[in-house]
Amino acid sequence: MESPQIESVAQMLDHRAPHVGVLFLYLWQIISKKHKQIVSRFIRVGVYRNGLAALLASIARLPDIDELSQSSESDGSPADENLAGISIRSRPLKSLKIVGFKGIDSIDIEFPIASESAGGALAIVGQNAAGKSTILQALGLALIGPEEANKVVKDARIFLPDGRQRSSVRVTFWGDDRSNQIDIIRESPRFGGVAELPVRVYGYGPYRLLAQRPLKKSKRGIRYRLASLFDDGERLNGYHGWLDNLSDAKRRDLAEILELLITSPGTDVRVSPANLEITTNGRPHPLHALSSGMQSVVSMCTDLAEALYATGDSALATNCVILVDELDAHLHPAWRMGIVKRLNRAFPNAQLVFSTHDPLSLRGLSADQVQILYRDANGAANAKRADRYSDALDVDQILTSEIFGLFNTHAPDWEPTFKSYYDLLAKEDSAGPLLPQERAQLDALRVELQALGVLGKTRRERLMYGVIDRLLAQQTGTIDEWDPATIKKLASDVQNKIDEQPVSGRDEGRGQ
Repeated sequence: MESPQIESVAQMLDHRAPHVGVLFLYLWQIISKKHKQIVSRFIRVGVYRNGLAALLASIARLPDIDELSQSSESDGSPADENLAGISIRSRPLKSLKIVGFKGIDSIDIEFPIASESAGGALAIVGQNAAGKSTILQALGLALIGPEEANKVVKDARIFLPDGRQRSSVRVTFWGDDRSNQIDIIRESPRFGGVAELPVRVYGYGPYRLLAQRPLKKSKRGIRYRLASLFDDGERLNGYHGWLDNLSDAKRRDLAEILELLITSPGTDVRVSPANLEITTNGRPHPLHALSSGMQSVVSMCTDLAEALYATGDSALATNCVILVDELDAHLHPAWRMGIVKRLNRAFPNAQLVFSTHDPLSLRGLSADQVQILYRDANGAANAKRADRYSDALDVDQILTSEIFGLFNTHAPDWEPTFKSYYDLLAKEDSAGPLLPQERAQLDALRVELQALGVLGKTRRERLMYGVIDRLLAQQTGTIDEWDPATIKKLASDVQNKIDEQPVSGRDEGRGQ
């Protein structure tokens, strides 16, 4: 189909266009299962041209408005019910800009278009005190807007750093000119700003502790729940006091969601009007007797489900943003490796934003779904995309990449040894010959590291590692190991080092 025609159809499928809801319902009825994925993505994030061309090629033409009117009633199939529950005016997050909020002077974060395996999830990684929790708090407050933020936080000025007079947090959305913003000024305890597009948002801190009994209604918000993001000791309501309000269909729906998330062999979940029961190979387990990881998942997801069921017929069909601090906390490695994908399947219309310290939690994400927080030489917080991340990397590669920044994955007491070694190499290259005591220290460190087997086993390996270590020591920022200039310099330095060796030494190197 020619470009002008594509553009015309794209305008018809714009979320703000007349009859677009009926059009999506009609498309859902007539297209193949394969092309339903395209329509689902249209609904979540808007129309993209390649998908539209493929869709139109599969159905040959679009219906006219009379056909749309005649087909506006659903046939009652499960697919139609799920589609009808999707709010096509809900917009995914596009960008976040924070200025002067707690320890963050200025930072910009871009949110990705949804992927098939992980939806619109965004992972935030970085060392302790890099600002991960601060970003989740700022995002949550901006999404609910100033009026509701004033109910969550008594005095907005607690987020103003010393010496700063004002602060702001702004969120934009894909396919929409509207934005949400909160403002803080030194003269007022209240948030200012505007919420042009209020969003359902549910935020959870790292502990996600289950309450022993139903919480007060005031702590069980429908449109947002953020308390545990600001207070680690805040309990979650979980499944208390609302299961009896669910229909049988909703209780089955909730059981299926929990079974999907728990994924332990032989585990079944039953939801009754009075209780939630988890059994493994036929043996019941009280929730308080479960592992902390399983308790964390059940507490968070049932707490979330209470709010979502209050706004729709299915937790699967409700749009929202889920914020989780330290998603990996308390989880077994097998759970960490698939938790994002399972959450995306359990809540397919939710956008997940989470922090993590674990590389396994990144599985299923693309490079643009991982943001690295770091502090520069002046201590200022910065964010960048993890361009080199790939699911093809193993855990050690991820841990020693710029994403987590470890020197190595060996014993922790190796870290200061490596740091001292690199500091002395850098000083030797930048400031000239070392002092006698520094030379002796560098020689001693080489002997220590050589004994650990990390400086190479043969002369050839030792020569190469020696050159590589000097390159690493010289760099004040992150090295792009795939940069052609870096590779060319490294190859040249290695060759020069080999050329400096006596002929007998070179022969020995070749033999080894």
